[in-house]
Amino acid sequence: MDKNNLRDDLTILKDMYPEMEVNEFPEESPLTSTISGCVPVRINLATDVTINFQDKKSINLSRLTSDLISFKINPLKYPQLEAGIQLNIESQWMTEDDKSLLLKSIVDEFNEITNPNNEELFDEFFPTLMLVLSFISEDSSTILFPQNRRVCKDEEEFKIFDNIRISLEDYDMKHSNYNCSICMDTKKGDKMVKIPCQNESHYLCRPCSESYFTNMINNGDVLNIRCPDCKFEEINLDNFRNYKDMIKQLFTPLIDVKFLRTILNEDLCKKFEELYHSQAATKLSKHCFNSCVICKRCERWCVKEDLDDSMIHCNYCDFTFCFDCLHSWHGYHNKCGKKFTIPREVVEEYTDLKDDLDNIEKKLELEVKYGKKILEIEVNEYLADKLLDLAIEEEGSNLQRCPTCRLVVQRSEGCNKMKCSMCDSMFCFICGYLLYKDDPYAHFREPRSECYGRLFEGMEGVDD
Repeated sequence: MDKNNLRDDLTILKDMYPEMEVNEFPEESPLTSTISGCVPVRINLATDVTINFQDKKSINLSRLTSDLISFKINPLKYPQLEAGIQLNIESQWMTEDDKSLLLKSIVDEFNEITNPNNEELFDEFFPTLMLVLSFISEDSSTILFPQNRRVCKDEEEFKIFDNIRISLEDYDMKHSNYNCSICMDTKKGDKMVKIPCQNESHYLCRPCSESYFTNMINNGDVLNIRCPDCKFEEINLDNFRNYKDMIKQLFTPLIDVKFLRTILNEDLCKKFEELYHSQAATKLSKHCFNSCVICKRCERWCVKEDLDDSMIHCNYCDFTFCFDCLHSWHGYHNKCGKKFTIPREVVEEYTDLKDDLDNIEKKLELEVKYGKKILEIEVNEYLADKLLDLAIEEEGSNLQRCPTCRLVVQRSEGCNKMKCSMCDSMFCFICGYLLYKDDPYAHFREPRSECYGRLFEGMEGVDD
């Protein structure tokens, strides 16, 4: 007969842990050779534990995955812990320091009571292995998660715990019942799809989810693709006071394409991406007139990262070009013909707004829509134009605007027939009238003209 109850301990443990594996041992003859085995044990958490990484990321866990405890037992030394049992821990999440700490705690807990030299405490029928496994399961959480918290040393360690959270949630889902938000049928989680809602979790059965998202994409209604159970509010671009925040929200779908790829074919997912970007850019272009443009090389929408920057890059064909002239990028200091101007009434409104609390919201609204730097440039040009207009209207002024391109022309000498150096238009310096190219002097010969006979008026040495 055995001098201890190892055989009974193993029998009871196999009933407690059906997954436990133990090498065969004789049923009748005494146990003398090493007994090896392993058993999966889950560390039970008394309360949720918080996993942190650099105060940036945090998750809560209510339970953990099982760890594999391997053991080798010397039947002649059992129930001694130190001499009779050799333990090894395989864990998805424990570090080597965790394992060393846990094994040391087991030694501190059981070494003295299983020491045969301690006559007062030692009991040769002490169920050491059973109590060690119970200690790992029930008491080790406070050792490994002091104050129910863990600060990860690096992001890789944090990802391990996050993957545990995801796998446990996936397990729970597959073994629970859910109602489909569309057909209202109740099905097991493995027949359902969890919608990545912003604030809560809703479920659709797979046939309904495929049909729902496929129809919305094929109908071109991609900006409205969302969870059918969640309240939907269309993005109001007038509410934004920061351009980068606006484009980030506008170009971020409520349902991510990564999720769609789990239920739809790749062709539909690509169609969704292209339509979403195109429709979002179209919406943005109607609100911010200088925010995006169609690339002339691949004919896809390109969106500015900075409203004040004239350089724009196409993410589809890698073409970098000028937003103003649409030609290949020519640098910031090489001027080109502008294709974009802010409406005059907007410039006048922005000019009239003072820098006080009453106007700051309106100024921010205009800056988000048109770009602060561009507005300031337009305002400066507008004010310069106004000053030029005042100078032109002054009596005795030698300035006049070209009626075609509005370039300011200065007369230093010669008659009142002027020719614009920019567009080659000919006009009257006195009244600004556009002259006929075939006979530019007809204006001064026409008796009904206010400039009749005034061709040489104002010239040096000529009496008025």
